[in-house]
Amino acid sequence: MIMMMKKQAMAWLIVAAIVAAPLSVADARPAYDKADTQKLIEAMLEAHGGQDAWLETPSFNFKFVMYLASLPVPGESGRRYHDNWRLFEATLEPRTSRGYVSLPLEQSAGPHAGFDGERLWSRPYSFDPSFQDSPFMLMYFHYGMIALPWLTQMDGVVLEDRGTGNLPSLDIEFRVVRMSFSPAGKTHGGHYDLYIDPQTNRLAGWIQTTRVPILPGDALPAEVEGRDGPGNIARIVDQYAELDGKVIPIAYSSLATDGSDRLFGIHLLIEPSFGDAIDVSMLEPPEDAEIIYQVER
Repeated sequence: MIMMMKKQAMAWLIVAAIVAAPLSVADARPAYDKADTQKLIEAMLEAHGGQDAWLETPSFNFKFVMYLASLPVPGESGRRYHDNWRLFEATLEPRTSRGYVSLPLEQSAGPHAGFDGERLWSRPYSFDPSFQDSPFMLMYFHYGMIALPWLTQMDGVVLEDRGTGNLPSLDIEFRVVRMSFSPAGKTHGGHYDLYIDPQTNRLAGWIQTTRVPILPGDALPAEVEGRDGPGNIARIVDQYAELDGKVIPIAYSSLATDGSDRLFGIHLLIEPSFGDAIDVSMLEPPEDAEIIYQVER
């Protein structure tokens, strides 16, 4: 009897340890509203190369070029014509979200923003007198869109069937899944509405009311901003490319959802590549860096 009680006590300790242990990225699981939603998302993941194909990649590098048609007319408030353009290069580690961003037009040595696993930091830079892209946005805003199919699988993601819907300028009825967030111990506002092509199962576009999805490595601050009401900009994929077995967008547009199809921006990935381990020396904040936030765990 004593031996049996000891075995039972040991079993409960093991269960408690498993429950208490934090999930690794590989163990992370979203919450689905029903089985059909899970089947739809899993088919989308397969169409983009599968979940393991992304997380097992040591690094992802891309140059990002975008034209922001929504910004003020050049010449106003000291703006120049090239101020409507953005150019940056990002290198990230998908499993941990560590990485760094460089701004070629700033003409200074070393990256201008980075995340070392604990701290998001930034060095002085300027883009535009009317709209300054934050280091947080440079690091994760568009990266979160590029990696969106795989980020549906993070722990704390909630996926809900929203029926069917349309995107601006496209005469297709898409399957729509809402991706919202309920991370343990943190606040993550807003959501993404994912528009999935019923023929290819690829993610054809999305409308978001949050800055970024949940990222691997617990890389975000304790509170991520959302906003009330539906999003007013749809991101529509114009072209995909298959790279090392993974299907990623290399061109997408931002259009108004009010029926006008007004263009807000054009976004291009230049020379995306999946490579070896990132250079960890580039992750350390230099002497002139400002710490934007430190992850609370």
